[in-house]
Amino acid sequence: MMMIAIGCFAAFLIVLGESILVGKRKNQSFLAIPVTMEPSSSPSSTPSTSPTTTNFPSLQPTSSPSAFPSAAPFVLFTYGESLYTDNDLGIQISVGLTARQIAQSGSRVRYANGERSSRRYHGMMDGGVAQLPDGGYTYLSNAEEPDGDGGVYGLYFNKDGKIIDYKALLTGTSRNCGGGGGMSPWNTWISCEEVGGGQCWQVEPNPDSPNHNSPKATLLGGRNGGEYETVAVDNTNESKPVFFVTEDLSDGELRRFEADGNGW
Repeated sequence: MMMIAIGCFAAFLIVLGESILVGKRKNQSFLAIPVTMEPSSSPSSTPSTSPTTTNFPSLQPTSSPSAFPSAAPFVLFTYGESLYTDNDLGIQISVGLTARQIAQSGSRVRYANGERSSRRYHGMMDGGVAQLPDGGYTYLSNAEEPDGDGGVYGLYFNKDGKIIDYKALLTGTSRNCGGGGGMSPWNTWISCEEVGGGQCWQVEPNPDSPNHNSPKATLLGGRNGGEYETVAVDNTNESKPVFFVTEDLSDGELRRFEADGNGW
């Protein structure tokens, strides 16, 4: 299992190592045998059933909780606890995780085959991850640069988690945000501009899609757009998905937009 953590200037790949179990209860099973309170006056017609014994735990959980507490201690961690410092990277990460740097702002990205990207890695990162049909995935990252230097960029991994490409997916925009919830139900990336009259752009990360090289302005922004921060979608009713867009202002709005269908 992998997660991407980001900073303003470098991107790190966080890999979940050994699992940490907190407060796990032991599996217990019980065999219920009915007994009489008084001895019978005559012998029974069939022999009694002897209880079974086994050296293995039951495969099914019990229907009621154990009468005794688990012997395993319960440990509650608060922010800042259970961290260690990776001196090579100069970061602190949780115990049980490892990290490696995958990109650096202003530097070319190194691919798995030893080559480097033609484009230098962007700055002011803000992003998330999208799955691809071939089993790989894309780290989609907004650039919060001002004055038309923002946009969306994709760092592409194959199914083995190796970097194979880095490309621009949207350029010429300003202060792109949306990393807090920018994925649509149809697996496109929605990137919002955090400027007055900002636009929300839809980007297709899948290289095999006909819309891959055609980012699209949405009805969420434009002339009446706001200084947008992020977007989330309620797709409970697929014929009328509801978009919620926030603004990064002290008196900003939460906007609600109801679409008339799913897809690009």
